[in-house]
Amino acid sequence: MAANLTQRHREELAESKIRKNEMLIHLFIKVSFLPNIDCANVNTSNPLLNNQFVIIIFGSTLCIARIVAMYYNTYNYHSYYAGEVTDLDNLSYIMLHVFLPLHLNIFSGITSEKSKIFTHQQLSNIIYHLANTDVIVAENSLNLRGFGKDIYNYFNCEDIKKAIITN
Repeated sequence: MAANLTQRHREELAESKIRKNEMLIHLFIKVSFLPNIDCANVNTSNPLLNNQFVIIIFGSTLCIARIVAMYYNTYNYHSYYAGEVTDLDNLSYIMLHVFLPLHLNIFSGITSEKSKIFTHQQLSNIIYHLANTDVIVAENSLNLRGFGKDIYNYFNCEDIKKAIITN
């Protein structure tokens, strides 16, 4: 009896691994033609503006952030910029409202201490600029859907995160 249960458990684990691998392969195929990955999806046809969303990395945690303000360097000072940004290299830093991951595609704009996280960040933390149509914000929660969800899941894979962190 115990041998049968052990064998059944091994078979279920093997099937689970196969399903997980199939899901990963499906995800990689879906985002294999990730547009503009070399420029974090910020360019002349997809400019970055205030109140848009980006995938950002803090340590090894991927978060979603809303652009609150953008700044560029002028004469050793930082100046606020309200227009369209088509090249991240033109900015010196950005101010973000950070949404922390809760579960799968659900994020919270409030910490467990009931605080919102606003931060000034270097542009090297930006992974990818998301389409606003892929982001739903209600109160202090954020949900990803569609292609934005697929992109986040792709970058949130352990191998991909390790590659991002080491570069």
